[in-house]
Amino acid sequence: MENEFDLKVREFRRQLVAELLNQCTTDQKNFFNRMYGGIDIIEDSKLRNAYSQCKRTVEENRNV
Repeated sequence: MENEFDLKVREFRRQLVAELLNQCTTDQKNFFNRMYGGIDIIEDSKLRNAYSQCKRTVEENRNV
């Protein structure tokens, strides 16, 4: 059973990804959801990669 700290860390990590995802276009969000199944159900082991992908996408969008 997870303790309170672990639950808060998990939620914070999801929140970081969600904040970046909100800066993406609709098509980019749809692509993310196809890859990961959505922010609410993404596996914890994939959060780091999802964060990196969203961050790169947001940065690329700013440079366009």
